[in-house]
Amino acid sequence: MASKKYLLLAAFITLFSSFGVKAQDGGNSGMYRGGGYDFSDTTLIPEKRLPQQKDFLNNQYDFPAQPRNQWEVGISGGLLNVSGDVKSRSIFNRAVKPMNTMGFGLSVRKAWGYVLSTRVQFIHGSASGYNWQRATGYLGHSSPWESLGYTGGVYYNYKTTINELSIQLVAAVNNLKFHRARNKVSYYGIFGLGAVTYNTKIDALDGSGARYNFASVGSGLTGNAYDNRKDITKELKALFDGNYETDGEAHSDRGKLAGGTLRGMYTFGAGAQIRLSKKLSLQIEDK
Repeated sequence: MASKKYLLLAAFITLFSSFGVKAQDGGNSGMYRGGGYDFSDTTLIPEKRLPQQKDFLNNQYDFPAQPRNQWEVGISGGLLNVSGDVKSRSIFNRAVKPMNTMGFGLSVRKAWGYVLSTRVQFIHGSASGYNWQRATGYLGHSSPWESLGYTGGVYYNYKTTINELSIQLVAAVNNLKFHRARNKVSYYGIFGLGAVTYNTKIDALDGSGARYNFASVGSGLTGNAYDNRKDITKELKALFDGNYETDGEAHSDRGKLAGGTLRGMYTFGAGAQIRLSKKLSLQIEDK
C-alpha cells in the first residue's frame, strides 16, 4: 500500500454567518423582495459600499452594492476508503467493524464572490479492509506476518488511522443564474493542498494472542476461491477480532507526527450543496 488515495463521501451540515452593519433603510416601498432577497436590507452591505447602496435606494444609481461575502462553518461525516492493494471495506461490503470505515471533519469556508471561495478542512477517521485471496508474497520481505511466525498463506488486512488538514479552492459551477433569484442546488469542484498523517495496523493475532488458523478458511468449500469469495469473506469477517494489534509496514524514511507517518498531499473532488434554509444547507461530496 505504498500509494494511497483517500476518498471521503461526506454529508455536510453548514451554517452561514454574516456580520451586520446598522444603516438606515431606504424608503422605496416598491423594492423587489421576492426569492429570498430584499435589496433594501443594508445589514449585509459592508460600510465601504454603503454609499452605492444608498444611491441605489434613492434611485440615483442603477445597481445595488455587492453584499458582504459570507463565512460558512461545516461538520461532516461519511465513508473513508483507501484505494490500494487490499480491498477497502465498509458497511456495504462486510466490514469487520463498521466504525473503522468512517471519517469525520470540520471546515471553515470564506466566499470571495459568487463563484470562488476558500475552505480550511480537518478530517479524522479510519479506513479498514481485507482481501478474500490468500497470499504468501510477504515471505522473505521482513514483513510483520513473517516476524510473527507465519509460514503459509495469510489474508492481508489493515486499519489505517488518518488525520488530514488542507486548504482548498472551491469553485461553484452554476452559481451565476441571472434568470432566477437563488439556486436551490449549487454544484462545485474542489482542489486543495495540505498534509496528512496515517498509521497502519494489521490484525494478525486473535483475542488470546495466537496466530490465526487461516488454513481453516474455506476448507469445507468446493471449487476455486473466486467462485467462493462471498463465503470466504463471511468466514473472514467472523474470524477476525478487529483489534489490529500489530504495526503494519511503514515508510521509515518519512517524517513522523503524533505516531503517524507525515506527508504532503493534494486533494480534489466535487459536490452538491442543497440549501435547506437561509442559514442551513446540506452538502453531498466526494473527494
